[in-house]
Amino acid sequence: IPVPLVAFVLMFRLWWKKGRDPELSRSIMPQYEAPEGMSPAEVGTLMDFSVDPRDLSATIIDLAVRGYLRIEEVLGKRGKRVKDHIIHVLKDPDDGVAELKDHEYETLRGLRRLASKDRETGTYTVKVSELKQEFYRYVSKIKRRIYDRLTAPPKLLTARPEKVIGKWAGIGVLIGGFCVAAGFIAAKLQLGTPVANWVSLIAVPVIVMGFGVYMPARTLKGAWVLNHILGLREYIDRVDRDRLKYVTLEHFETLLPFAAAMGLEERWTEAFEAILSEPPRWYVSHHPGPFHAHYFSRSLGRMATTTSAALVTAPRSASGGSGFGGGGGFSGGGFGGGGGGGF
Repeated sequence: IPVPLVAFVLMFRLWWKKGRDPELSRSIMPQYEAPEGMSPAEVGTLMDFSVDPRDLSATIIDLAVRGYLRIEEVLGKRGKRVKDHIIHVLKDPDDGVAELKDHEYETLRGLRRLASKDRETGTYTVKVSELKQEFYRYVSKIKRRIYDRLTAPPKLLTARPEKVIGKWAGIGVLIGGFCVAAGFIAAKLQLGTPVANWVSLIAVPVIVMGFGVYMPARTLKGAWVLNHILGLREYIDRVDRDRLKYVTLEHFETLLPFAAAMGLEERWTEAFEAILSEPPRWYVSHHPGPFHAHYFSRSLGRMATTTSAALVTAPRSASGGSGFGGGGGFSGGGFGGGGGGGF
Protein backbone atom coordinates (compact mmCIF):
# COMPACT_ATOMS: atom_id res chain seq x y z
CA ILE A 1 0.00 0.00 0.00
CA PRO A 2 1.48 3.42 -0.94
CA VAL A 3 2.64 5.33 2.14
CA PRO A 4 0.91 8.62 1.11
CA LEU A 5 -2.41 6.78 0.81
CA VAL A 6 -2.02 5.41 4.33
CA ALA A 7 -1.17 8.89 5.61
CA PHE A 8 -4.19 10.37 3.83
CA VAL A 9 -6.59 7.78 5.24
CA LEU A 10 -5.25 8.19 8.78
CA MET A 11 -5.38 11.99 8.66
CA PHE A 12 -8.86 11.95 7.14
CA ARG A 13 -10.13 9.73 9.95
CA LEU A 14 -8.48 11.99 12.50
CA TRP A 15 -10.01 15.08 10.92
CA TRP A 16 -13.41 13.37 10.83
CA LYS A 17 -13.22 12.80 14.59
CA LYS A 18 -11.41 15.95 15.76
CA GLY A 19 -11.53 18.59 13.02
CA ARG A 20 -15.24 18.85 12.27
CA ASP A 21 -17.89 20.86 14.02
CA PRO A 22 -20.60 18.87 15.80
CA GLU A 23 -23.59 18.25 13.55
CA LEU A 24 -26.76 20.16 14.39
CA SER A 25 -30.35 19.10 13.96
CA ARG A 26 -31.77 22.35 12.55
CA SER A 27 -31.14 24.27 9.36
CA ILE A 28 -30.05 27.90 9.20
CA MET A 29 -32.85 30.36 9.89
CA PRO A 30 -32.72 34.17 9.53
CA GLN A 31 -31.76 35.89 12.78
CA TYR A 32 -32.53 39.54 13.47
CA GLU A 33 -30.21 40.11 16.41
CA ALA A 34 -26.53 39.41 17.04
CA PRO A 35 -25.63 36.50 19.33
CA GLU A 36 -26.01 37.64 22.92
CA GLY A 37 -22.81 38.86 24.54
CA MET A 38 -20.66 38.64 21.40
CA SER A 39 -18.73 41.49 19.81
CA PRO A 40 -18.37 41.98 16.04
CA ALA A 41 -14.73 40.87 16.18
CA GLU A 42 -15.67 37.68 18.02
CA VAL A 43 -18.39 36.99 15.47
CA GLY A 44 -15.98 37.48 12.57
CA THR A 45 -13.36 35.27 14.19
CA LEU A 46 -15.78 32.47 14.96
CA MET A 47 -16.90 32.48 11.33
CA ASP A 48 -13.49 31.75 9.83
CA PHE A 49 -11.21 30.92 12.79
CA SER A 50 -9.10 33.99 12.01
CA VAL A 51 -8.84 37.48 13.50
CA ASP A 52 -8.82 39.41 10.23
CA PRO A 53 -8.10 43.13 9.69
CA ARG A 54 -11.79 43.45 8.87
CA ASP A 55 -12.62 42.32 12.41
CA LEU A 56 -10.48 45.14 13.80
CA SER A 57 -12.13 47.81 11.65
CA ALA A 58 -15.52 46.44 12.72
CA THR A 59 -14.42 46.93 16.32
CA ILE A 60 -13.66 50.58 15.60
CA ILE A 61 -17.10 51.09 14.04
CA ASP A 62 -18.67 49.36 17.04
CA LEU A 63 -16.79 51.60 19.48
CA ALA A 64 -18.00 54.62 17.51
CA VAL A 65 -21.62 53.45 17.59
CA ARG A 66 -21.34 52.99 21.37
CA GLY A 67 -19.97 56.49 21.91
CA TYR A 68 -16.27 55.83 22.51
CA LEU A 69 -15.14 57.20 19.15
CA ARG A 70 -16.28 59.60 16.48
CA ILE A 71 -15.31 59.22 12.82
CA GLU A 72 -14.86 62.29 10.63
CA GLU A 73 -14.24 62.55 6.91
CA VAL A 74 -11.23 64.37 5.49
CA LEU A 75 -11.84 65.65 1.97
CA GLY A 76 -9.21 66.09 -0.71
CA LYS A 77 -8.01 69.42 -2.07
CA ARG A 78 -10.97 69.79 -4.41
CA GLY A 79 -13.37 69.04 -1.59
CA LYS A 80 -15.25 66.32 -3.43
CA ARG A 81 -13.66 63.00 -2.55
CA VAL A 82 -12.81 61.57 0.85
CA LYS A 83 -9.07 61.01 1.11
CA ASP A 84 -8.81 60.09 4.79
CA HIS A 85 -10.74 59.78 8.05
CA ILE A 86 -10.07 61.23 11.49
CA ILE A 87 -10.82 59.10 14.54
CA HIS A 88 -11.77 61.14 17.62
CA VAL A 89 -11.12 59.24 20.86
CA LEU A 90 -13.88 60.49 23.15
CA LYS A 91 -13.22 58.34 26.22
CA ASP A 92 -10.09 57.25 28.04
CA PRO A 93 -10.02 53.44 28.25
CA ASP A 94 -8.28 53.69 31.64
CA ASP A 95 -11.14 55.64 33.23
CA GLY A 96 -12.80 52.51 34.53
CA VAL A 97 -14.85 51.63 31.46
CA ALA A 98 -16.10 48.31 32.79
CA GLU A 99 -18.33 47.34 29.86
CA LEU A 100 -15.42 47.07 27.44
CA LYS A 101 -14.19 43.61 26.58
CA ASP A 102 -10.46 43.02 26.75
CA HIS A 103 -9.88 43.27 22.99
CA GLU A 104 -12.02 46.43 22.82
CA TYR A 105 -10.00 47.95 25.64
CA GLU A 106 -6.73 47.16 23.86
CA THR A 107 -8.07 48.67 20.62
CA LEU A 108 -9.22 51.86 22.33
CA ARG A 109 -5.99 52.12 24.30
CA GLY A 110 -3.92 51.74 21.13
CA LEU A 111 -5.87 54.49 19.38
CA ARG A 112 -5.60 56.79 22.42
CA ARG A 113 -1.83 56.31 22.68
CA LEU A 114 -1.32 57.11 19.00
CA ALA A 115 -3.67 60.11 19.04
CA SER A 116 -2.72 63.71 19.75
CA LYS A 117 -4.81 66.19 21.73
CA ASP A 118 -6.89 68.64 19.71
CA ARG A 119 -6.49 72.11 21.23
CA GLU A 120 -9.90 73.28 20.08
CA THR A 121 -12.05 70.34 21.15
CA GLY A 122 -9.87 68.84 23.87
CA THR A 123 -10.37 65.38 22.40
CA TYR A 124 -7.66 63.08 21.14
CA THR A 125 -7.56 62.57 17.38
CA VAL A 126 -5.64 60.43 14.94
CA LYS A 127 -5.97 60.03 11.19
CA VAL A 128 -6.44 56.56 9.76
CA SER A 129 -3.40 57.15 7.54
CA GLU A 130 -1.33 57.84 10.67
CA LEU A 131 -2.08 54.37 12.02
CA LYS A 132 0.06 52.79 9.31
CA GLN A 133 3.29 51.31 10.66
CA GLU A 134 2.19 52.25 14.19
CA PHE A 135 -0.93 50.40 15.30
CA TYR A 136 0.46 46.99 14.31
CA ARG A 137 2.23 46.88 17.70
CA TYR A 138 -1.13 46.40 19.42
CA VAL A 139 -2.55 43.81 17.05
CA SER A 140 -0.96 40.69 18.54
CA LYS A 141 -2.39 41.44 21.98
CA ILE A 142 -5.83 42.19 20.50
CA LYS A 143 -5.78 38.86 18.66
CA ARG A 144 -4.76 37.07 21.82
CA ARG A 145 -7.62 38.63 23.78
CA ILE A 146 -10.17 37.57 21.16
CA TYR A 147 -8.92 33.98 21.06
CA ASP A 148 -8.81 33.87 24.86
CA ARG A 149 -12.44 34.91 24.94
CA LEU A 150 -13.53 32.27 22.42
CA THR A 151 -11.65 29.46 24.15
CA ALA A 152 -12.72 30.38 27.69
CA PRO A 153 -15.88 28.87 29.25
CA PRO A 154 -18.37 28.54 27.72
CA LYS A 155 -15.93 27.49 25.01
CA LEU A 156 -16.88 28.24 21.43
CA LEU A 157 -13.60 26.94 19.95
CA THR A 158 -11.96 23.69 21.01
CA ALA A 159 -8.56 25.43 21.06
CA ARG A 160 -6.78 28.44 19.60
CA PRO A 161 -6.62 27.86 15.81
CA GLU A 162 -3.04 29.10 15.58
CA LYS A 163 -1.89 26.58 18.18
CA VAL A 164 -3.74 23.73 16.48
CA ILE A 165 -2.29 24.55 13.07
CA GLY A 166 1.15 25.12 14.59
CA LYS A 167 1.03 21.75 16.36
CA TRP A 168 0.28 19.91 13.14
CA ALA A 169 2.92 21.89 11.28
CA GLY A 170 5.44 20.75 13.89
CA ILE A 171 4.30 17.15 13.58
CA GLY A 172 4.60 17.44 9.80
CA VAL A 173 8.17 18.73 10.07
CA LEU A 174 9.07 15.91 12.47
CA ILE A 175 7.59 13.30 10.14
CA GLY A 176 9.38 14.99 7.26
CA GLY A 177 12.69 14.46 9.05
CA PHE A 178 11.98 10.76 9.46
CA CYS A 179 10.95 10.54 5.80
CA VAL A 180 14.22 12.12 4.67
CA ALA A 181 16.18 9.64 6.76
CA ALA A 182 14.09 6.79 5.37
CA GLY A 183 14.72 8.05 1.85
CA PHE A 184 18.48 7.95 2.29
CA ILE A 185 18.31 4.48 3.84
CA ALA A 186 16.16 3.22 0.96
CA ALA A 187 18.58 4.70 -1.56
CA LYS A 188 21.57 3.13 0.17
CA LEU A 189 19.90 -0.27 0.24
CA GLN A 190 18.67 0.23 -3.35
CA LEU A 191 15.06 -0.39 -2.37
CA GLY A 192 12.48 0.62 -4.97
CA THR A 193 12.80 3.46 -7.48
CA PRO A 194 14.64 6.51 -6.07
CA VAL A 195 12.32 9.09 -7.65
CA ALA A 196 9.17 7.24 -6.58
CA ASN A 197 10.54 6.82 -3.06
CA TRP A 198 11.30 10.52 -2.64
CA VAL A 199 7.97 11.67 -4.10
CA SER A 200 6.14 9.26 -1.82
CA LEU A 201 8.05 10.28 1.30
CA ILE A 202 7.80 14.02 0.63
CA ALA A 203 4.04 13.70 0.15
CA VAL A 204 3.51 12.36 3.68
CA PRO A 205 4.46 15.50 5.68
CA VAL A 206 2.64 17.65 3.10
CA ILE A 207 -0.53 15.63 3.70
CA VAL A 208 -0.16 15.92 7.47
CA MET A 209 0.37 19.69 7.39
CA GLY A 210 -2.38 20.12 4.81
CA PHE A 211 -4.93 18.42 7.03
CA GLY A 212 -3.57 20.38 9.99
CA VAL A 213 -4.88 23.61 8.47
CA TYR A 214 -8.40 22.20 8.76
CA MET A 215 -8.09 20.80 12.27
CA PRO A 216 -9.40 23.85 14.21
CA ALA A 217 -13.00 23.20 15.19
CA ARG A 218 -15.87 24.66 17.15
CA THR A 219 -17.48 23.13 20.20
CA LEU A 220 -21.17 22.19 20.23
CA LYS A 221 -21.93 25.59 21.74
CA GLY A 222 -19.76 27.24 19.09
CA ALA A 223 -21.56 25.38 16.31
CA TRP A 224 -24.92 26.66 17.55
CA VAL A 225 -23.59 30.21 17.81
CA LEU A 226 -22.14 29.94 14.29
CA ASN A 227 -25.55 28.84 13.05
CA HIS A 228 -27.06 31.94 14.63
CA ILE A 229 -24.36 34.08 13.00
CA LEU A 230 -25.02 32.58 9.57
CA GLY A 231 -28.71 33.32 10.07
CA LEU A 232 -27.81 36.92 10.90
CA ARG A 233 -25.63 37.15 7.80
CA GLU A 234 -28.53 35.89 5.71
CA TYR A 235 -30.77 38.59 7.17
CA ILE A 236 -28.21 41.35 6.60
CA ASP A 237 -27.41 40.22 3.07
CA ARG A 238 -31.03 39.75 2.01
CA VAL A 239 -32.77 42.34 4.17
CA ASP A 240 -36.33 42.94 2.99
CA ARG A 241 -37.12 46.59 2.39
CA ASP A 242 -40.71 46.00 3.46
CA ARG A 243 -39.46 44.79 6.84
CA LEU A 244 -37.47 48.02 7.28
CA LYS A 245 -40.75 49.86 7.82
CA TYR A 246 -40.86 48.29 11.27
CA VAL A 247 -37.25 48.70 12.37
CA THR A 248 -35.47 51.69 13.89
CA LEU A 249 -32.24 53.52 13.22
CA GLU A 250 -31.01 52.07 16.50
CA HIS A 251 -31.42 48.60 14.98
CA PHE A 252 -29.44 49.76 11.94
CA GLU A 253 -26.58 51.08 14.08
CA THR A 254 -26.53 48.07 16.39
CA LEU A 255 -26.04 45.60 13.54
CA LEU A 256 -23.80 47.83 11.39
CA PRO A 257 -20.53 46.70 13.08
CA PHE A 258 -21.57 43.06 12.63
CA ALA A 259 -22.30 43.75 8.97
CA ALA A 260 -18.80 45.27 8.72
CA ALA A 261 -17.26 42.14 10.26
CA MET A 262 -19.00 40.15 7.52
CA GLY A 263 -17.97 42.56 4.76
CA LEU A 264 -21.59 43.63 4.23
CA GLU A 265 -21.55 47.18 5.64
CA GLU A 266 -22.36 48.76 2.27
CA ARG A 267 -25.18 46.31 1.60
CA TRP A 268 -26.66 46.94 5.06
CA THR A 269 -26.41 50.72 4.77
CA GLU A 270 -27.93 50.85 1.29
CA ALA A 271 -30.91 48.83 2.54
CA PHE A 272 -31.70 51.67 4.96
CA GLU A 273 -31.40 54.38 2.31
CA ALA A 274 -35.07 55.35 2.62
CA ILE A 275 -34.87 56.13 6.35
CA LEU A 276 -31.31 57.48 6.59
CA SER A 277 -31.90 61.21 6.23
CA GLU A 278 -28.73 62.33 8.03
CA PRO A 279 -25.44 60.76 9.10
CA PRO A 280 -25.32 58.99 12.47
CA ARG A 281 -24.24 61.09 15.45
CA TRP A 282 -20.87 59.30 15.53
CA TYR A 283 -20.02 60.05 11.88
CA VAL A 284 -19.12 63.55 10.65
CA SER A 285 -19.62 64.00 6.92
CA HIS A 286 -18.19 66.94 4.97
CA HIS A 287 -19.69 65.95 1.66
CA PRO A 288 -21.03 69.06 -0.13
CA GLY A 289 -24.77 69.18 -0.61
CA PRO A 290 -27.52 67.26 1.15
CA PHE A 291 -26.79 64.00 2.92
CA HIS A 292 -27.34 60.88 0.84
CA ALA A 293 -27.30 57.36 2.25
CA HIS A 294 -25.60 55.98 -0.86
CA TYR A 295 -22.68 58.36 -0.37
CA PHE A 296 -22.48 57.47 3.32
CA SER A 297 -22.50 53.78 2.43
CA ARG A 298 -19.60 54.11 0.02
CA SER A 299 -17.65 56.38 2.37
CA LEU A 300 -18.11 53.97 5.27
CA GLY A 301 -17.08 51.03 3.11
CA ARG A 302 -13.96 52.89 1.99
CA MET A 303 -13.17 53.78 5.59
CA ALA A 304 -13.51 50.14 6.66
CA THR A 305 -11.18 49.03 3.86
CA THR A 306 -8.49 51.66 4.47
CA THR A 307 -8.68 51.18 8.24
CA SER A 308 -8.30 47.41 7.88
CA ALA A 309 -5.11 47.93 5.89
CA ALA A 310 -3.74 50.69 8.12
CA LEU A 311 -4.18 48.79 11.38
CA VAL A 312 -1.95 45.89 10.35
CA THR A 313 0.63 47.63 8.16
CA ALA A 314 4.04 47.16 9.74
CA PRO A 315 7.41 48.62 8.72
CA ARG A 316 9.54 46.32 6.60
CA SER A 317 12.00 46.03 9.46
CA ALA A 318 9.23 44.62 11.69
CA SER A 319 8.27 41.60 9.60
CA GLY A 320 5.44 39.58 11.09
CA GLY A 321 4.81 42.23 13.74
CA SER A 322 1.10 42.45 13.13
CA GLY A 323 0.53 38.77 13.67
CA PHE A 324 -1.51 38.34 10.48
CA GLY A 325 -0.99 36.02 7.57
CA GLY A 326 -1.74 32.68 9.18
CA GLY A 327 -4.03 30.73 11.40
CA GLY A 328 -7.27 30.62 9.50
CA GLY A 329 -9.09 32.09 6.58
CA PHE A 330 -11.42 29.14 6.14
CA SER A 331 -14.93 28.61 7.42
CA GLY A 332 -17.44 25.97 8.28
CA GLY A 333 -15.37 23.77 10.61
CA GLY A 334 -12.84 22.15 8.32
CA PHE A 335 -13.96 20.64 5.03
CA GLY A 336 -17.36 22.30 5.10
CA GLY A 337 -18.38 20.82 8.48
CA GLY A 338 -20.43 22.59 11.14
CA GLY A 339 -23.99 22.03 10.04
CA GLY A 340 -27.07 24.12 10.53
CA GLY A 341 -29.03 24.98 13.57
CA GLY A 342 -30.21 28.02 15.43
CA PHE A 343 -30.45 29.54 18.84
